[in-house]
Amino acid sequence: MASRKIKHQRIIFQDKVEENSSKKYGTGKYNRKALDAILECENWVEEQLRIIYDIEDYKELPIQIDVYTLMDIEDSKQQKICIEEKLSNSPSSVKKFVDELMNKIAELRQFNGGNKAE
Repeated sequence: MASRKIKHQRIIFQDKVEENSSKKYGTGKYNRKALDAILECENWVEEQLRIIYDIEDYKELPIQIDVYTLMDIEDSKQQKICIEEKLSNSPSSVKKFVDELMNKIAELRQFNGGNKAE
């Protein structure tokens, strides 16, 4: 048999994050337990917003609060400002919601600090 030469192939990784990539949504950044905790927080946020705005269907909510975005904000004062700005036109008081969400984000950041996937 004649031997064949095989050329080495290279795999090239792109730095650009695609719109629907897992990196954008954090699945490459956090392990399974962290993702479960974040999902639980997102569900809680959605439920609270439906109560605040008295809306049954989450698709009708006038605002969205992105837990990943809040977790990426280093300064807790900036996190609070971001949340309060989104809720500036809410029909009812949101102080309790803001305080609880701030606590949940702090817990997630602590939890994820040691559990980020490498």
